[in-house]
Amino acid sequence: MIRSILLTGAACAALAAPAAAQTIAITNARLEPISGPAIASGTIVLRDGKIAALGAGVTAPAGATVIDAKGGVVTPGLIAPSSNLTASEISGVRETRDDGTGTALSAAFDIAYSVNPASPMIGLARDGGITASAVTPVLSGVGGGSHEHADDGVIEEMTAGASGSGDPPLFGGQAAFVRLQAGDPDLVEASKLAVTVSLGEAGARAAGGSRGATIVLIKSALEDARAFARNRAAFEQGATRDYGLSRLDLQALIPVVQGKTPLLVRVRRASDIRLALKLAAEEK
Repeated sequence: MIRSILLTGAACAALAAPAAAQTIAITNARLEPISGPAIASGTIVLRDGKIAALGAGVTAPAGATVIDAKGGVVTPGLIAPSSNLTASEISGVRETRDDGTGTALSAAFDIAYSVNPASPMIGLARDGGITASAVTPVLSGVGGGSHEHADDGVIEEMTAGASGSGDPPLFGGQAAFVRLQAGDPDLVEASKLAVTVSLGEAGARAAGGSRGATIVLIKSALEDARAFARNRAAFEQGATRDYGLSRLDLQALIPVVQGKTPLLVRVRRASDIRLALKLAAEEK
């Protein structure tokens, strides 16, 4: 069953309004279901925000708001599998970006708290057919007074508003899942879905310049999290060895080492994929 739909023009405007206690029928549309063949000309009925019926023989119920698609295509909504939608506005303006923390936090950073339900990017994303997104933190390297971003999850280089010092953190933080529902003050469907880490250039930078060193540091951090989980009382009393991460970051990694939360690994090349698979096999 299709859960979300995409249609351009007047239909989008109508569907953007709160759907509670409302029945909408989109007629004369080409329907593209998730499963099954396309329906060349059909009707889809939405009741209280959910799809009640669709098909070539479906008719608009009495009292429904009818939208004539005039042959337009209705598809399931698209899901952005990894983006900074709702957590970032303008890539070149640091003050509008809440998708990374510099050196303040790493694994403990929960991007769900950065989600902006009034983000102007929501409307643009919906216009492009995106109705939901996994929002993932990026590594924020602020050394030298700049932020940096690339496809492997480093914030775009920019000097405006940047502050702090030091190498980017090893872990980006914790991902969330949002639904881009217009007018919804709480977009977050789920939080703390995964902890992000990079094996590309971002990870190499955090490890001092080498991809190989990244794996060593990740394994060390996971071992620290295991030791911390076993010895919390001793840690609070200062009776443990020094750990490479803060208490908050270690706490965030405990569900990862317990197998309850996945580690979301960004890669840039085939060797990164092999390293990620090797890490997964060794950390079982």
